[in-house]
Amino acid sequence: MNLFDRRTFLKSALAGAAGLAEPASANRQSTAIQPTASSVQRYGNMPSRVAFQGHWNDLRTHPFDHQAHPAFHRLKASLEALYSRCEQPIPSLKNRPVRLSVKLLSPGEAGRTLFTLGVKTKSHGSWAFSLGACPTRGISFGITGWQIIVNATNPWEERLPLEGFDNRDWHTFVFSIPNAKGPAQLYCDGQFVMALREPIMEAQRNKVAEDQNPRHGSIQQLVPETFGVGEYAFVESRHPGQTIDIDRFEISQAPLVTSRTSLPVLQDLDWELDGTRRVENTLKRFEGNPVLKKKEIPDPSEKNSGGSFVRVLKGGSGFQMFFAAVHEMSQAIGRTTFGIYRASSDDGLRWQMDPKQAVLTPGEEGSWDEGSLGQMAVLKEGDLFRMWYGGYVARLQQGRAGYAESNDGIRWTKPTLGFFPFAGKPTNICFPLQPGFNSNEYELPADVVRDEQAPPERRYTMFLHTQGPHGFIVDVATSRDGKRFVRAPQNARHYAFDPVPRNSTLHGAAVVLHEPNYWWAFVGHHEAERRGYRMRFTGWVVEPEESENVGFGLWRSTRVHLEPDPQAWDRSDVHVGSFLEVGDEWWVYYACEGNFGLAKVGRHRMFGIELVSGVESGYVTTIGLRPPKEGWKHHNLALNASGLTGGGHLQVELVDVSAERALDGFKLDDCLPIESDGLALPVRWRKTGTILPDSKEPLRLRITMNRGSQNPQLHGVYLRKA
Repeated sequence: MNLFDRRTFLKSALAGAAGLAEPASANRQSTAIQPTASSVQRYGNMPSRVAFQGHWNDLRTHPFDHQAHPAFHRLKASLEALYSRCEQPIPSLKNRPVRLSVKLLSPGEAGRTLFTLGVKTKSHGSWAFSLGACPTRGISFGITGWQIIVNATNPWEERLPLEGFDNRDWHTFVFSIPNAKGPAQLYCDGQFVMALREPIMEAQRNKVAEDQNPRHGSIQQLVPETFGVGEYAFVESRHPGQTIDIDRFEISQAPLVTSRTSLPVLQDLDWELDGTRRVENTLKRFEGNPVLKKKEIPDPSEKNSGGSFVRVLKGGSGFQMFFAAVHEMSQAIGRTTFGIYRASSDDGLRWQMDPKQAVLTPGEEGSWDEGSLGQMAVLKEGDLFRMWYGGYVARLQQGRAGYAESNDGIRWTKPTLGFFPFAGKPTNICFPLQPGFNSNEYELPADVVRDEQAPPERRYTMFLHTQGPHGFIVDVATSRDGKRFVRAPQNARHYAFDPVPRNSTLHGAAVVLHEPNYWWAFVGHHEAERRGYRMRFTGWVVEPEESENVGFGLWRSTRVHLEPDPQAWDRSDVHVGSFLEVGDEWWVYYACEGNFGLAKVGRHRMFGIELVSGVESGYVTTIGLRPPKEGWKHHNLALNASGLTGGGHLQVELVDVSAERALDGFKLDDCLPIESDGLALPVRWRKTGTILPDSKEPLRLRITMNRGSQNPQLHGVYLRKA
């Protein structure tokens, strides 16, 4: 993708063409900007990256401190100026929408403007949004200032808390401006945040200044200035000492495109809707629940406690279940201890204990896991079973992560890894207690994912149940070999779903299903207003080219899944413990009051797009799809859709991204209607069947949805080799 014909821009800029680059002024650093032809500016010192200061200039009186890191560029706001700001000149824009995109980490917590991204143009006006501003007409900024997203043009009137946002993770903001009238659309991690109605105008700046609290000054609430006559993008911070790490920046008028070969309904940014809306579905409980009753689980204490923390593996010989249950009444400790048990099943529905006793037990007296065992994650790699489990000291006030291995899933050993000693002795601890802002008391593994697409040093990702400054949190550690984990430098999920973080906490960490470019998770959550423990579902995207600075998603969901059923066995808190793909379905195993249950949903069917109420026909248009290396013609398309059995149907046309027109032979009338439900429904055209055009240009899919007696739902689009 070229940005504003970057080669021409580069050639003209180097030749000193006036009007493409704003000349240096007394208020700007005189360092010349060297534009590049790269469509996405990635900063840092890696070979594929460029220097931030090769594109951006600081204001002379309001500079940032700059630090180049291997995979990002760090800006630090000045302690000696009202604010810090840098700018990048841009060429004149064409008469179509302009999009700014930035991937950043902005970790400050204060009621100040931590980060502002804006643009000044002749054709589209001047627009900006701010992260972290909590503008008020009083002097109190509250406790959630860093969560607030505002239209930097009108900070008092257009603002909202960004639910699920955490300022200790990488996030991508996309800011789309259709024209000078707006409204501008703001997205965070692909999800729509807000529409900004007003561009920056001098009259609005003066009005905001007049309305400020004269006692406090409120300099951080000022509308950003758009100096001079040039056209440029700008980054600004009004929080002294604030750091902003930037991975990449893009400004473009070309449509968004992706190299992903599957588009399940997840990101708002992937779909343009016309007469349609995005909806969230839920799981269906298995009629034969509970699949394992607590009376079937041995309990040496004779209290019929049942089990917890269920994990299920699917393999060639059937299913294996691992869970925590009572191991013994320990006289030395004076209470019951828990071990890890195993059950087996041919079909995942009917289970039997195998064997009747724990397969992994607490350690010997004085060991780090003497007190009990708890959460665990289990993978099978080749012929080897690998387990990462939580172990507690005798008094339970400390919990660490340990590692165990087995050849059959029944006889387990705790190999001496030797990385992290306890009481002066080598251990099998794979992740110890951690000093600093996060937990120094509990580091308990809830799930481990092996990611073949990740760089070798991040081959394994562990999601941890741990503690943060305001309660339980989800944290992330990574490993090359699964035996020694290190905490990710960011990625701790401190605040869960709520707009007011201190009202609720995460618990039980994240239970995750990973597939190429997508992560799906159930997150346990103690909710506010005494609603109790609930499970929410979320997902996030990692683009194929993202190998560094990977974020781990917004915990954002509108639906609580597996709500307690007052009339059933699972009438109290439900804890999701395992999430796996079985055929064309997602299976979710969960625990409640010592019993284990199963719920199911079709693959990728937790989210969907359907017609708006009262509308008989509507449209969905996808983000642009990049062609495979060999072009489109050796591939075909398939849709994941439901609700078509009542007479509804779908049709597809292919749209050239550059020309913005439907391709001959692949227009809507050329597509045979899709009239039945399925998870991979082939898209067929009247002349070519399933064969796609002989082209190597990016394409978009425009899908029309027609109502029958039911409201059809679209759940995903897939590109497959023919």
